[in-house]
Amino acid sequence: MCPICCKYIKHIFRLYHGSKSLYNIKNRWRYLIYLWQFSCYNDPEGRLFALTIKQIHYFIAVAETKSFTNAARNYFIAQTAMSQQISALEKELGFLLFHRSNRSVELTQAGQALYEKVRPLVLDLERAVESASAVAGVQSTIFRIGLFDQAINRFLAPALKEFSQSEPEVTPLLISDNQIMLLESLQGRTIDAMLLGKRYYQRRASLEAVELFSYQVLDYILAVPAAHPLAQQQHIHWEDLQGLTLIAYSPFKEDQQAASLQATLRDHKVDAHILLSTRDVPTALLYVEAEMGCCLLPARAAVHKNQQVAMLSIEEDLRDTMLLLSHRDNDSHLLSRFTAICRKTLEGN
Repeated sequence: MCPICCKYIKHIFRLYHGSKSLYNIKNRWRYLIYLWQFSCYNDPEGRLFALTIKQIHYFIAVAETKSFTNAARNYFIAQTAMSQQISALEKELGFLLFHRSNRSVELTQAGQALYEKVRPLVLDLERAVESASAVAGVQSTIFRIGLFDQAINRFLAPALKEFSQSEPEVTPLLISDNQIMLLESLQGRTIDAMLLGKRYYQRRASLEAVELFSYQVLDYILAVPAAHPLAQQQHIHWEDLQGLTLIAYSPFKEDQQAASLQATLRDHKVDAHILLSTRDVPTALLYVEAEMGCCLLPARAAVHKNQQVAMLSIEEDLRDTMLLLSHRDNDSHLLSRFTAICRKTLEGN
């Protein structure tokens, strides 16, 4: 048995020490087997891999932020340390997880496959640890916050700082995903709170929504083929998108890409045809270069250069109202404290 398995086995027996019920004994072994399978697995040739939980967390962070720097900042470590951990993970697995360039980090096909499998496993693992801690009489110290848009981090930082200072025994855990998955997690109470723009939210009876502040949505750019009539302009207006064929881009799952674009177009009263969707900016730009359509992108995507594609700024601003969502049955003092801090620190935005 590898050292990682031994460490987890010792941890679980320590948590369950003194528990004699058949239910706890059964779940003790179920959890041990789960951790063993998660931490060590064999490839088809029988070679054993040892993946630390820390490496998996770091991998997910880089995949979701698309940045070693931002992922390192989320875990309060140096960027070089984050890069070293990911490189060690890739070396252990025997394949690359990310395409790296000076300006961007994108998942490889293998990395995407791994991400889609381990993301739910990590959530299951955290829930299992909490269940074990509850049985052992140890209070949970993780407060999970779902984020649909990474841009929210710039507003959330002061609230998280005060929350951490007021609750030093609690570790805030930021979870990024598409809004459907996060809302389902909130309804299932696998996350404690969620920040979401009002335009993306459709009321659910089991959830409670608190309006925090009005904010400016990320500025958009329109990527058009170099030969397109609009390519000669530096700035365009939303009405210039009327009747265009568009490539839908969103960093989240495919079933949310077109919906996200449709919501943006609807906000600006634009009627356009959506041809196809992608979650990868370079791929979207290749479609644009092939003159299959134009692509509406967040302004930060302008770092992706393509000589056959023109990037046009859209002048109008779009504002939304930030909501703090929680489950109606969640009466945790941590949720009440976090809500109060968010209201106080964010109301001036």
